[in-house]
Amino acid sequence: MDRSKERLRRSELAWAIIAFTVGVAALSDKAFSQACGYEQDLLTCLSATGTSWDGATLVGVTRNADRYFAFRWTQETGRQDIEFPGGTFARANGVSADGQVVVGFGNSGNGSPLQAFRWAPLEGIQGLGTLYGRGSWAMDVSANGGVVVGYATNADGTHTRAFRWTLKDGMVDLDTLGGLDALAYGVSSDGSVVVGWSSDSSGMPRVFRWILHDGMQDVGIGGECYDVSADGSVLVGAVSGASAGNSTAFRWSAEQGLELLGTLGGSESVAQGVSADGTTVVGYSYDAENDWPYAMAWTRSGGMIRLLRAQGPEPESNAYATSCDGSVVVGYNMIGGGRQTAFRWVRSTADLDRNGLLDSVDHDLFVSVFEAGDLGADINHDGFVNGDDYDLFAEAFEAGC
Repeated sequence: MDRSKERLRRSELAWAIIAFTVGVAALSDKAFSQACGYEQDLLTCLSATGTSWDGATLVGVTRNADRYFAFRWTQETGRQDIEFPGGTFARANGVSADGQVVVGFGNSGNGSPLQAFRWAPLEGIQGLGTLYGRGSWAMDVSANGGVVVGYATNADGTHTRAFRWTLKDGMVDLDTLGGLDALAYGVSSDGSVVVGWSSDSSGMPRVFRWILHDGMQDVGIGGECYDVSADGSVLVGAVSGASAGNSTAFRWSAEQGLELLGTLGGSESVAQGVSADGTTVVGYSYDAENDWPYAMAWTRSGGMIRLLRAQGPEPESNAYATSCDGSVVVGYNMIGGGRQTAFRWVRSTADLDRNGLLDSVDHDLFVSVFEAGDLGADINHDGFVNGDDYDLFAEAFEAGC
């Protein structure tokens, strides 16, 4: 093909895009507050609580009559239920990077205590035991599926202790920050960093980061921590009493310190998941009405945005986890009649700056890279920048906004 003609074609298409989005610059920020940079899928499960690094495998909990099952789901295989033999309840909370290892907790029959489990396709479900003979809960797993973290109760069930489990060492108590309780919720990619919260000597919750060979450390935050980035450097959770006695979502790193992420206009927010690189944070927040919590995503450039939700009398939603690059967010949505349904939010292909919003920045960025013939405008990933990419961008942009 004549490259000069191809450059001319790109230029013509770029001007077509400008005409197509001529009204974008006049729109207010509020026009994009519904996070039109994400598209949503409805799944026939109660809640999705975790996802593989590529966002293709989801885990969580579903229900059949009066029984609850952990599940693993992919587009190709559909839903696969996971439970202990004879059990009446199971919930999955975490999944390995490749989507093959699932962790959570469940029971083996009515009246039996809940026990942490690890499941893999070939091995099936494996109970991980307990620390002191009572219940245990697995909350997260390392990238390769070899390290499991969570918490277990003491002998009389009055207090909890954080644990780290490996096939070699079994379930190991991670101690506390001077108090009686500790709960682990997140683990780094290689399993060497565990995060959560512990009570101190006065009984107040403190965020901890446990590092292999160094032990448990107080990072200086009063509150709770629910997830950590792949390298163990970025922690997310909720600061206690940061706003009129209510919790506020936070992001923390040793380099940048504590960052309060604000709310959607309401009194409370909680961060529950973070992308592998620590740039995308997900969770929930109340809006100005303070009636319902809404699933949210946060980036530094886009701030906190409310994810798309089903419309109904009970508009509650919640985001628990995100994929490696923040492009897929999973959680649940209320869809009316008291029904709760798992959702997967997928970032739009037109969201070029990856902040969850479709706006003039994405438009200008696409025009720039398209005009230059840069592969950043290769929307269909075929190795060429041409009219097909323009059509896909325009379609995705229009559908999102």
